[in-house]
Amino acid sequence: MKKILRNPSGFTLVELMVVVAIIGILSAIAVPNFKKYQAKSKQSEAKIQLAAVYSTEVGSQADYDTFGTCIGDLGYETPPKGYYIVGFSASDATSLAQINARAGSAICTATGSKFAVDPGNKLTASGVATAASDLTGTSVSTTAFTAAAAANISGTGTSPYKDLWRINEAKSLTNNTIGY
Repeated sequence: MKKILRNPSGFTLVELMVVVAIIGILSAIAVPNFKKYQAKSKQSEAKIQLAAVYSTEVGSQADYDTFGTCIGDLGYETPPKGYYIVGFSASDATSLAQINARAGSAICTATGSKFAVDPGNKLTASGVATAASDLTGTSVSTTAFTAAAAANISGTGTSPYKDLWRINEAKSLTNNTIGY
C-alpha cells in the first residue's frame, strides 16, 4: 500500500525558481551601481594626484617664475601604487631651460625630468595600461599650465574607455572622458 505524505517538508521546484529569479533581478540592479561607485572611488585618486601636481607647479612658479613639465624633479612625490599616470604628454625644453637658468644648476635634466609619472605599483583594470600619450591636452608656458591624469578604471576596452582628468593654473578640474 502506498503512503501519501500529507505534510511534506522542503521546497518545490517552482518556489526555488522564484527565489533564483528574484536574486537575478536584484543582482542586475546592484552590480552596475557597485561598478559605478567603484569607479568613482578610483577617480578620487586622480583628484588627489592632480592637486599635488598643482602644488608642485605653483611652487615652480614661485621659485623659478615659470611652470615646468619636470614635476618629478620639482618635488612631486610618486604614489606607492595607483591607477593613474599623472603629468604631461611630453617634456617641454623651454620650461626646462628656464628653470635651470633661474636655478643656476641643472635641476631639470632632459633625461632625468619626469614629465609623466607612473605610480610605483601600477594598477590597471583588465590589464589595459595607460601611457604618457594618453595625457592629451596638456601644455606648459611661463604663465599657464594644463596637467592631466589618465587611467583605465572601467575594466573594459581601450583608449575610448580611459578616464582623463585635467587641472590648470586656475585650479579648474575637469573630467573629459568618463571612465565608466
